[in-house]
Amino acid sequence: MAINKPTIIIVDNSYYYTGAFKAILSSVVALSDSYEFVFVFPRKTRIANMVRDNKFKVKTLPFIELSRRPKDVLYYLPVLLINGFALARLVLLYNARIIHVNDFYNLVGTIAKLMVPSVKLVTHIRKLPDSFPFILSCFWLRVHKKFSNQIICVSKAVQNQLRNDYSAILIYDGIQEQEKHLPRKSFAQNLTGVRLLYLGHFIPGKGQDYALESFKIVQKNYKNIRLRFVGGDMGIRKNIEFKKSLQKKAENWGIDNLIEFKEFTSDVEREIKEADIVLNFSESESYSFTCLETLYYGTPLIATDSGGPAELFENKHSGHLVPNRDVNSMVKAILELSSDPKLMQKYSRNSRDYIRKNYKFSTSLMEISHIYNKLLNSKD
Repeated sequence: MAINKPTIIIVDNSYYYTGAFKAILSSVVALSDSYEFVFVFPRKTRIANMVRDNKFKVKTLPFIELSRRPKDVLYYLPVLLINGFALARLVLLYNARIIHVNDFYNLVGTIAKLMVPSVKLVTHIRKLPDSFPFILSCFWLRVHKKFSNQIICVSKAVQNQLRNDYSAILIYDGIQEQEKHLPRKSFAQNLTGVRLLYLGHFIPGKGQDYALESFKIVQKNYKNIRLRFVGGDMGIRKNIEFKKSLQKKAENWGIDNLIEFKEFTSDVEREIKEADIVLNFSESESYSFTCLETLYYGTPLIATDSGGPAELFENKHSGHLVPNRDVNSMVKAILELSSDPKLMQKYSRNSRDYIRKNYKFSTSLMEISHIYNKLLNSKD
């Protein structure tokens, strides 16, 4: 006799493939034997088919994110209410027991809970609250403190920015223990042919501009060093302009022949393993799934002290942590690491060991499942 599994609705604001989406999808796939999942995305999302390929139901709503555009500000509240009502209808339609919102800036789960008080609400904070305007982040956090049955923080960096006791639990994302490509056995054996990789969408603040400026200085010492950017512009105007500005700078500086701009790839593992060093110079990171994957796959990492990345490795033991927005330190780290294959090998070995010991996927699943079961069994 078949047992009906409790239904959980996952609300994700992602229009494109992101680390936050990848983390929640991998967790949901692994937990699907115990729970039924329904995903709710923005109407113009490009990742719905990835979810459908895993046999999950997908619904879309016309989400509007706050921006400085008068039109968005004007329509944000009424659209939020409409979406909240629509989500409440989905809760009733699927007899959902839990709404799991995959970041804290979307209040649609709160509106739905006000309409269906019996549903439990989980808010997963995956961005640093301080990366948003103070008034907005304070308002969002107060709302979640009042209405969420459980708040999850993706890192200590996020947890430390909660301004009061929000009874938030820390759950690090993990990676499933499987690899499609063989691990690297060696890295650059001389001062030529060092391959730098910058993996991430072209979003202002994500650090590609610092990587480009650092590379301009580094390549004067190592003529055959190369830099590859991998990521998309997500079809957003400011991102498109940001990417074009990087390409224009590379051309003006006469280093465009040493730099490759590649579109987003689904085979992140291959990109990471083919690189000698991965760079992540983001100005603000709550966690960084890209850093987690880099360390897991054993490619030496240089990252900025911008929040979550500092929690993922031991500085100068399994990776290189540099001050935020400090180009001179970035240059120094690239020069030091790229000229020392033994150090690269050390970082590779130590990072793989450290991540596998401290960021187990099974631990993350167990903690999420514990929260679900606790809420499902709660009568409050």
